[in-house]
Amino acid sequence: MPVSVTAEPLTDDKGISSRISAGGSGVKRYRAVFPGGREICFIGKRKSVRVIANGIRMICGKDAVQTVQMILRHKIFGYNGSAVREARLYGKKGVLPRALIPEVLGSAEGILQGSCLIAMRELPESEPAAPALFRILEQIVRLHAKYYRKTALLRRLGVNCYTESDYRKTAGILLRMFDRLDAENRIVFSAGQIAEIRRFIQNIGSEFAAVSQRRTLTHNDCCARNLCISGSRICLYDWELACCQNPEHDVIELLISVMDALPDETVLRALDHCRSRLAALTGVTLTDAEYQKILRFNTLEYCVNKLALLRYAGRSLHDSTPLLTAKNTARMLRLLGLS
Repeated sequence: MPVSVTAEPLTDDKGISSRISAGGSGVKRYRAVFPGGREICFIGKRKSVRVIANGIRMICGKDAVQTVQMILRHKIFGYNGSAVREARLYGKKGVLPRALIPEVLGSAEGILQGSCLIAMRELPESEPAAPALFRILEQIVRLHAKYYRKTALLRRLGVNCYTESDYRKTAGILLRMFDRLDAENRIVFSAGQIAEIRRFIQNIGSEFAAVSQRRTLTHNDCCARNLCISGSRICLYDWELACCQNPEHDVIELLISVMDALPDETVLRALDHCRSRLAALTGVTLTDAEYQKILRFNTLEYCVNKLALLRYAGRSLHDSTPLLTAKNTARMLRLLGLS
């Protein structure tokens, strides 16, 4: 047991602590002193349903209808275990590859409060993700292959498992959120893309049912801001949104987050690479038409589900990054033939 544990201010602009703190989570750096003078510095990350509630209020503002719909219908931002999921996944030996996640020293869970505190080693400042893209994709695809079509196991692990009914019930709030961004949508997306996005939302239940046969464990927030690349080390953190869904979701989200640094041919080569690697690891191959259909679904689903939330948060925080991400998404849609 430590002799003392003291919190230290996050005053630098490097490392995992400042990156998580900038995202709004409760993060502090601690110094623990043990008998004999040995010291350990670690990061304490706190998450709770209160943080989720604050996020919903920030996004919805004074729109009471949207607030209620978000709580009841939008599982990605609801009270469905997100506050404690990351700690539980870290604590289950063999679930996540130790080479891919932070070194976790321990965690404490407040069941009644719906909260947890995770203690993890500080990670170094991250190098840019784009140059390491194919190394990152290899790690992610290997994880996808491990849990490919193991839906029952993933339910037992407590990750989000969406159903066709969930998507149908979410259509109303997704359409309301997208249409409230109308002025910005007309700047970012072409008229044809906007029409396709609206058609997709209106039929999202059947769209999901048509591509839901090959689900696996996904990070579900797989983007450059949740990665730390340091030399040969690749670390993916913030697993609270972990989900049972198409493996292509992680691939699309990662590529969109780094597309500014990538030419079109590299993006297309990365998509083909993930397709061939997953086929080699699972023995399941897809036709060109099948793969195109899955890529289309996951790009549109990301656009109206995750990206819409980021865009609303960007408005509240006066952050231009979500708008840039929206432009990258429009570019991805064009690469997939939705112009």
